[in-house]
Formats: sequence, C-alpha cells, structure tokens
Amino acid sequence: FPAFAYSLQSNEENFNTKSVKELSSTQISELLAGSVFFVLIIWAIAIYWRADYFYAKSTSESLSGDYQNALKDVASAISLSPYEPIYHATLSGYYADLAKAATESKDDSLSSTFKNASVEDSQKTVELAQSNVKLLKQVANSYEDLGDIDSTYYLNAQDILGRIIRLAPTDPSSVYQKGLTEAKSDKVNEAIVTVNKAVQMKPDYKIA
Repeated sequence: FPAFAYSLQSNEENFNTKSVKELSSTQISELLAGSVFFVLIIWAIAIYWRADYFYAKSTSESLSGDYQNALKDVASAISLSPYEPIYHATLSGYYADLAKAATESKDDSLSSTFKNASVEDSQKTVELAQSNVKLLKQVANSYEDLGDIDSTYYLNAQDILGRIIRLAPTDPSSVYQKGLTEAKSDKVNEAIVTVNKAVQMKPDYKIA
C-alpha cells in the first residue's frame, strides 16, 4: 500500500509539472496576446469617447458664439481621431463663419486665412466621406457661406451639390439649393431650370 500511494503521488506530481510546463510554453503567449488585445480595445474606446467629448463640447461652444474654444476643442477631437469626417466638416463650417466675420470687419488677411482653412477641411471631408450625403451637405453649406464673400466659391458649392444630387436624386432640397447658388453666381437661366426641377420633384415644396 505505501508503495502504491507513493506511485500515485509521483504520478500526480508529474501531471502537475507537465500541466505547468504546457501552460508556460503554449498558453502564456496566448494569454499575453489576449491581454494586449483587450488593452488595445479599451484604449481605442477611450480615445473615441474623449474625441467625441471634445466634439460635443465644441458644438456647444460654437452655438454660444465662443469660436475660440470651439476651434480648440474640435482640433483636439481631430488630433485624437483624424479620420472622422464629421469633425472636419464641422471645423470647415466654423472657419467659413469666421471668414465672413473677418470680411465684415474689413480684415482681408484674416478672412483669407480662414477661407483657406475652411476649404482644406471641406476637401478632407469629401475625401473621407465621398458618399455621405449629410456631411456633403455640410460641405456645400460651407462653400455657399464662403461664396457670400467670394463668389467663386459658389462653383465649389454647385459641384458638391451636383454630387449630392447624383447620390440622392429624389431629394429636392439639394436641387433647390443648387439653383440658389446658380442664381447667386449670375447663372440666372440655369437657376430657373434647376429650381423648377425642384418644384416638379415636390409640387408642395413651399420654400421653392
């Protein structure tokens, strides 16, 4: 019996040693990989949440007219998530508003700086969201705002609106807006045709 008991104890020790060896040679690397992956997921979520926090803060600040902090916070959001198109679309709109304000203040140099910045972020938005109608409409609005101080930008707005119309051919609002920008850029005949098209698409479209 003692010999039998010793034999069982010896087998159990060998089994435990083998299990530990197997864990150290095969499973530890898998556990480490899983842990690293988990940490990366948590890190990505934290970055996304923080970027969204700055974006929401920026939106609130812009509504209250605090463009200085709005610009700073949306820039922080972009630094954390540089490939999020809505951040660039929003920043483009801020710059367009500031360009108009600078023009009204007779500061042509500052207005030019803001116009260029707005165009840069509009182009980035289009690059990142080529088929996102909602964001493309924001870009079109930014170009139209810039057109109010430099009519050449109405052509950019018309180009984006043409893209939107191809993506959403049943939406009369983009057709109507395109007609307005055509009228503003002295394309009167084209504007009449385009606005009439919007009315045909939606006969009860009161704004048209």
